[in-house]
Amino acid sequence: MSKYPILAVGLRYGLVSGSLSAALFFAVTFFGENPLVVNKWFDYFLIPVLVFAGIREFRIYYNARALQFWQGVSVGFIIYVTTAVVFAAVIGTYLGTYGQPWATDYVRSRVALVKENREAFTEELGEETYRRVLTEVQATTTVDLILDDGFRKLMIGMFVTLIVAMVQRRSPGQGIT
Repeated sequence: MSKYPILAVGLRYGLVSGSLSAALFFAVTFFGENPLVVNKWFDYFLIPVLVFAGIREFRIYYNARALQFWQGVSVGFIIYVTTAVVFAAVIGTYLGTYGQPWATDYVRSRVALVKENREAFTEELGEETYRRVLTEVQATTTVDLILDDGFRKLMIGMFVTLIVAMVQRRSPGQGIT
């Protein structure tokens, strides 16, 4: 048993989650799709499942079926931060070396989307805001895409971790599950 089971479990699940995210990213490229568009949907499934599994494993196998809220939050935090860092490192290296066409295609598709919705956009937020958003989208870099993805992973992870830690919370001797 590890001297620091919160860290050990969190890192293990975070490395698995980050690696699976990267593998799914590359699998999407195999099918000819732009992984910067399609890969975002995997986060909504993968991160919650692995945060739940990691917190549950810690509670059952390392903490005598007990879990205080802070322990669940700590395990979840380590999982989702590790996921974001691993994925950012792998994908950043790939995009910086080989994937510039994916990034360019992604930006081009976002610019087209903003232009397609110009009328609704200007009606709701005004012409000046539309122009500013269009300029910002056109100026999107690979680093912006990586940071955006990392931020999304952190937000999903934080939200899920709070819920899972609350649901999994158990006092010593409380319940069997």
